[in-house]
Amino acid sequence: MKKILVTGVLGQDGSNMCDFLLEDPNNRVFGMIRRVSNPNYVNCENFLENPNFQLVYGDLGDEYSIAKLVQEIQPDFFINFAANSFVACSWDMPGQVFDTNALGVLRCLEAIKNHQPNCRFYSAGSSEEFGNIDYAPQDMKHPMKPRSPYGASKCAAHHLV
Repeated sequence: MKKILVTGVLGQDGSNMCDFLLEDPNNRVFGMIRRVSNPNYVNCENFLENPNFQLVYGDLGDEYSIAKLVQEIQPDFFINFAANSFVACSWDMPGQVFDTNALGVLRCLEAIKNHQPNCRFYSAGSSEEFGNIDYAPQDMKHPMKPRSPYGASKCAAHHLV
């Protein structure tokens, strides 16, 4: 059975990925959420009761919680959809956005390196990495030219990976 740790499961992309992964009965999916006083599980209603799914708590801002999850779960795959994803807000709190989106990825990579080096890692990017585009559609050769702290944080995460 493959063990897969997915962050951002309360959001659209993370929940869609869990739906997809749970179609294979050989997948055991661990959905990471932050501890909040009033979590919204509406995107997760399809799979919360699936016996191959388990909610786990962690925070990209806390290297201990990420390391503990990787050490305990020993995932084969780590899929990161967690992010502070509000571009406009990134101008109001650029440090927090960079910490979550870029340093959070670094914390994930360090946990994998230290506790499960054979784990495969994916971290979602953003079109905001391209910013003021030179051509469309963009490809991997297009220069990264972010125009916001959010875009810069996703560029940094891309380079770390």
